[in-house]
Amino acid sequence: MVKSGLDDALLQTPGAVPRVSQYRLAAHLSSAFVIYGLMLSTGLKILWRPLPAIPSLRSFYLATHVAATVLFLTIISGAFVAGLDAGLIYNEFPRMGEGLIPSDMWALSDGSIQGQKVKPRWKNFFENPSTVQFDHRLFVSLILLFSIS
Repeated sequence: MVKSGLDDALLQTPGAVPRVSQYRLAAHLSSAFVIYGLMLSTGLKILWRPLPAIPSLRSFYLATHVAATVLFLTIISGAFVAGLDAGLIYNEFPRMGEGLIPSDMWALSDGSIQGQKVKPRWKNFFENPSTVQFDHRLFVSLILLFSIS
């Protein structure tokens, strides 16, 4: 997977840092988690008998699935952070620069980057390192809230 995501032009340039596509990294990681989750789910269904229908277990079951979904999104957003080296931008927490939200969060779509084509707003969530790191921090905060409650 890593070899398929490497840019050959960067490998030929002396002093260049090899990069892996954040999309391929996230796809590889998410497919691994989905396959592992399906294997675990199948194994648990074989081993465990169905539990009686208790209303309190139903709400616990729902909360567990919501927490697992947020955890999955956190891990996948971490793949985007790693692929873009977004963790190198803002090293303080909870602030990101001068505020809680980075000032360059929409930099790809507002035309503030000189010489770069303006992209749709949604591309910031996948290609703007500041937005990717903010999203990852937001998901981590949600996981913390789920674990406390």
